[in-house]
Amino acid sequence: MRPAKLAEPKGGKPDDLKRINGIGPVIEKTLNAEGIYHFHQIADFTPDNVNWVDRHISFPGRITREEWIRQAKGLAAEGDANGASAGADTEDDVVITEDMRPARRQLSAGDKADDLKVINGIGPVIEKSLNEEGVYFYQQIADFDDDNTKWVDNHMAFPGRIHREDWIGQAKVLVGQGSGTGGASAQPEIVVTEDMRPARRTLSAGDKADDLKVINGIGPVI
Repeated sequence: MRPAKLAEPKGGKPDDLKRINGIGPVIEKTLNAEGIYHFHQIADFTPDNVNWVDRHISFPGRITREEWIRQAKGLAAEGDANGASAGADTEDDVVITEDMRPARRQLSAGDKADDLKVINGIGPVIEKSLNEEGVYFYQQIADFDDDNTKWVDNHMAFPGRIHREDWIGQAKVLVGQGSGTGGASAQPEIVVTEDMRPARRTLSAGDKADDLKVINGIGPVI
């Protein structure tokens, strides 16, 4: 359950983990002693990793309560937007050529682009950049191969982000759910009725609700 350790910071320079609200100098030193130096390592914590760190560093519940993972993802993304951070995975001597570019699409009359911002890790700026490169639909991202991923990584200067945030996996889920238009005209509006509501549960004495915030995308308000 222990998070993957690094023998030393990548590039010889650790990220300033104290930028995560809830991590001070003492906790940062403890994390470093466990081989955790970079935002992307915390961003990649699994529930098992969280439980191990909670128990080992003796502050149960703190990681989830203070949303370290969400904060770390934002800080890792910020580093990507400004060029690879010290902890970003990079590939040496990769030659990027135009034949690695994803297939471009054009919006025809009546087409409506998918809302790419639904994919965790894609914000308005990145969505605009993707659209400018002819990427409008979830299906296009779901179809990215390794060459396409490397081209987009290089072109938009955020190496490793597509894999780290699993854009392709998220896009495949959205396509499977029928969430995207794929370039087709919008479907007729769905009528939502009360019989479509999920079955409700009530907590009995002694029951303990699951921590739904462990699900990426669910925060305290949701």
